Amino acid sequence: MNTKLIKNLKGYWNGEPAQFVGVVYEVPEPEIKTWWLAMFIGQRRQGIQVNYGSQVFVIDNEHGDGYYKVTRGMGSPRIGHKSTGGAQRLFRIPEDEINKIVDKEALKKEDELHDEFLKKNHPESYERSKALREMLNKTKPL
Repeated sequence: MNTKLIKNLKGYWNGEPAQFVGVVYEVPEPEIKTWWLAMFIGQRRQGIQVNYGSQVFVIDNEHGDGYYKVTRGMGSPRIGHKSTGGAQRLFRIPEDEINKIVDKEALKKEDELHDEFLKKNHPESYERSKALREMLNKTKPL
């Protein structure tokens, strides 16, 4: 049994102070069958539980991107995150077990797996999202 004291950590959401803890959550059945987490239903993943005002929610942190968002990213809407569809924490984890380095290769691979999942299970959604990505890649920022 882990006897380490697990404390709330200081972070941000929408640029404002918030508290967070590392957690393990179980991926719930998503409302939208094409959502990124649909291919992980029932699996346990690492998350960040954010306590912001009266709101408490979990974002994914399997690859360190949730931790980045609430710390260095100041919780900014400009920093992406993976919502967990209302997942609840199963248990907290100590700070030293939180994934704190963004694994860009793992995120890229997960995106590729999601594309494969969509192509196989929801081909029409795959084609729409592919066309949208291609259009966005052609658009130059102002």
